[in-house]
Amino acid sequence: MALDRITQITSSGISSTATITVNAVAGNITGVVTATTLSVSGNVTSGLNVTGGSVGIGTTNPQEKLEIEEGNIRLSTDIGGTVPKYAINWTGGGAGQVAVFSANTSTGEVRMGADNDSGTYFTTLYSNGDERLRITSTGNIGIGTDNPNAAKLDVRGSNNPLLKLTQTTSGIARLNIESETNDGYQYAGIGIGTASADAELMWTTLGFDVNVADSVRLRIPSSGDVQVLTGNLVIGTSGKGIDFSAASPSAAGSSSAVLDDYEEGTFTPTDVGGGGLTFTTALGHYVKIGNIVNVQIRVKWPTTSNTSSARVSLPFTGFNPSGANVSDGATAGAAGYISGGSVIPQIHTSGSSAEIYFYNFGGQMNNSNFSGLELRFGIVYRTS
Repeated sequence: MALDRITQITSSGISSTATITVNAVAGNITGVVTATTLSVSGNVTSGLNVTGGSVGIGTTNPQEKLEIEEGNIRLSTDIGGTVPKYAINWTGGGAGQVAVFSANTSTGEVRMGADNDSGTYFTTLYSNGDERLRITSTGNIGIGTDNPNAAKLDVRGSNNPLLKLTQTTSGIARLNIESETNDGYQYAGIGIGTASADAELMWTTLGFDVNVADSVRLRIPSSGDVQVLTGNLVIGTSGKGIDFSAASPSAAGSSSAVLDDYEEGTFTPTDVGGGGLTFTTALGHYVKIGNIVNVQIRVKWPTTSNTSSARVSLPFTGFNPSGANVSDGATAGAAGYISGGSVIPQIHTSGSSAEIYFYNFGGQMNNSNFSGLELRFGIVYRTS
């Protein structure tokens, strides 16, 4: 602003108020000076006021070192045609540059940072008096922690869920974790658990792996097979199993395609015909697949004249659908063995109990028919 002339200087004494009036080309500026205050006003509502070491623009009572009321701040520079690196630079305390807030108009970049006296800058955001987010000098981001050194993004808190991503448009919501290369085995993974006990979902050179306790337990390779590498496939609910309904063809009378059981073991055959006998030899082995039981039995009767029905226990109760006695009549033929005798009995399973009994051409056999004899045979029967 070009000065025209100073038109008036008045004073009421050295320690009293002094007034300076400047008549400029564009208007008038009046300055009032007291022992502690400088006020400058012109063709504006309020001007510049300096009082008690504080500067007020638009206010006569600044509460901070610089207070601007009802106005904006504009910082601009064009030194040598270059874009400024720093717009606001805080210094003090002998630490040199303490904090910066800068903008780059050519790239749209905005920077904020604070120096921790070691030349490393980090940024924090606060709300309600507490730190909520920190960006370290190495580029790690912490939410709920001021020490996000373990990962590029470290989120901590007691919220459940801790992290929520929602897609608000139609389509598939995806979270992509990708790697352009691998470490010889693993491309990418998601760790779940604690520092001492965790599991990991991994995409590897061999397929999709589930790692628990530092061992791969389950793998799905690109072929689509499911491989259980350690441990067993355990069906945790009775009646559930492996569903083969997608396999074809199925018989017209098919009622189920679920394989819900497999079991194998040994058992001790006993006399269940009421004679109270103890077999001299009693050995049994079974394999149960679904509801079909394959049994191998070896029993030897003691020398006896007992005429109670000859009946031997089974590991599972037999089942005859709709009372049709379909599973009755399993015969120990050429595969059977009777020591000391030549009669090959017909072996029947019960449709309502876990036992077998024997027939020959003369009818149902009793214990005296097998006195001192050993019988070895195998049968296949259905259980419920």
